[in-house]
Amino acid sequence: MSEETQPPPSGPDLIVAGERVEEGRSPFGRRSTLNRILEAATGVFANKGVANTTVADMLGSAGISRRTFYKYFRNKEDVLRRLFEVYADSMLEGIQDAVKQGPSLVAKMHGAIDCYLDGHATYGELIRVLEQEAIRTESSLAPARKAFQAAVVGIFDRQVRQAQARRIDPLVIYSVLWALEGISLHLLTETPCANGDIERTKRVMYSVAERVIGTDGDQETPLPLAESTP
Repeated sequence: MSEETQPPPSGPDLIVAGERVEEGRSPFGRRSTLNRILEAATGVFANKGVANTTVADMLGSAGISRRTFYKYFRNKEDVLRRLFEVYADSMLEGIQDAVKQGPSLVAKMHGAIDCYLDGHATYGELIRVLEQEAIRTESSLAPARKAFQAAVVGIFDRQVRQAQARRIDPLVIYSVLWALEGISLHLLTETPCANGDIERTKRVMYSVAERVIGTDGDQETPLPLAESTP
């Protein structure tokens, strides 16, 4: 059996999709070993990419033994899946908060777009790794990406029905979400991801989302104009 893959652990400390490490203790507590592994893996995946990262890299970064690592994870793919789950859960929570606080459909869309893009300046490299990996249909992250996007589409399907008293084809909302995912990757791979780049990307997505999904009486965000060339 490869040293990079071990049989699943057994007992109360098994980690599967966010279950507790120990009875009554959060796996994301400040002193959690799991938290140390995930934090270390975040830096390693961001710096080396998925293909070039090994379990040994994570062991060295986290300062733990191989035995301790395999107490929580089978292999590096398990770690990557858990990181994506943490990212997606956090994103979904932020989008739900934006929807609750937004006074109009337009404000809710803007809030969701802000939530999606605001972390790019700080966590851009990790987000790039997760998005590029999850978008591959054969990736182990693909099902989690699909579930996350379905949840977001469900949220805005309800919001459109409430605001406009109609139900649009869910593919319309998916198209906006796919556009957001695509422009996110452009932002992360083709720009320095500075504040100006992020704000420009937000303005583009505001105008696209409003025109595709429609507004509820608010004035549409003007389409951004191309910069003039000398």
